Formats: sequence, structure tokens, C-alpha cells
Amino acid sequence: MKTELSVEGFHELSAMEEQKTSGGLWHFAAALGIAAVVEIFSDWDNFKNGLMGRPEEKNLNPYYH
Repeated sequence: MKTELSVEGFHELSAMEEQKTSGGLWHFAAALGIAAVVEIFSDWDNFKNGLMGRPEEKNLNPYYH
């Protein structure tokens, strides 16, 4: 019994073709950096407190963040 799909006219992508298709590590690193910047700016006061060694300020507003 064959466990692989057998479709005529198709073949696996090489490692280079796969990297070109998915964009490689650069796109992932850029997205991760942008996400980090967004999180820092969304809670800027606590980011500053962390840099200065102060405790986190809890916000009880459910609509914040």
C-alpha cells in the first residue's frame, strides 16, 4: 500500500524553491520585530517602568490594551 500521494505532473520543491516561495528568514524576522515594537508602544508606561526597575502598573480598565 502506498502512503504517499501520487499525482502526475507535480514534484516536490527544492530547498531553494521553497525558500523563494515562503520568503525565507528575513520576512519572519521583520514581522517579529514589528510585532515587538507594536507591543512596546501599546504599553509604553510599563515598558519605561521596566527599564527603570519599577514595578508594573496594573490597569483595571477592561477596554485598555
